[in-house]
Amino acid sequence: MSTTSWDADSSDSNNKKNLVAIQQWWIGLDDKSVTLTQEITKLLSNVMDSSDEMSKSPKTFTIKNSQMQNNKLTWGEPARGTEWNITAQKL
Repeated sequence: MSTTSWDADSSDSNNKKNLVAIQQWWIGLDDKSVTLTQEITKLLSNVMDSSDEMSKSPKTFTIKNSQMQNNKLTWGEPARGTEWNITAQKL
């Protein structure tokens, strides 16, 4: 399994190509069931849910409307009627 990364502060010549690859991957998650690990839910808990309940266990849901513009990722969880976004410095 290969790893693709992007860093807003990087001058790596592959940085832009990597961001495009990550964007395609992110958009490809639309309508798929995803599980956010406990580590990820802890990082995103302030974005996705104000309660600490979310960070206590993995969270599985069907991701909807996954979009990415530059380094801003947007996604929704229609079952809860919610949409989130996060601006990343590293992906």
